[in-house]
Amino acid sequence: MINGIESYSIYNLLKGLSVSLLICTLGISLLFSIDIYKLHKLLSIKGILKVEQGGKITLVKYPEIAYIYSENKIVSIIKTDGTAVLTDFTLNEVESKISEQSFYRANRQIILHIHSIEQVQSIENGKLSVLLKPTISNKKAFQINISRYKKQEFMNWFKGKL
Repeated sequence: MINGIESYSIYNLLKGLSVSLLICTLGISLLFSIDIYKLHKLLSIKGILKVEQGGKITLVKYPEIAYIYSENKIVSIIKTDGTAVLTDFTLNEVESKISEQSFYRANRQIILHIHSIEQVQSIENGKLSVLLKPTISNKKAFQINISRYKKQEFMNWFKGKL
């Protein structure tokens, strides 16, 4: 005892430091693994989305997808050639399967592919109007609005692709 306080041994001090070091190492490893996972998703941009519907399996490559939208709880993948592939997925399920580097969830109804965006324009109340390239079959452009709350997030994503 020193001045009425029990002294700690070097062994207990080293044991405490090594436990702290182990916890810090595990935390850093976890954060690093999240970055590795995001990098893996970046590398899988040329990925394939497997769509099962009605006993059929359709493989859709990411570059073939113009956009994915939901209407009346039916999710459709619109390909760049104008064909539509109906899915059994929800938009949340599709969003978790695709690369966030190439696709962006614009609102509750649509997920955009970076190559399908033709024009971005600011409109009233701080919203954005996004004009999509027309698909070959219907020759008309598709326009969507992005809320002012998602505007900055979209612009950061979009500018990173230019």
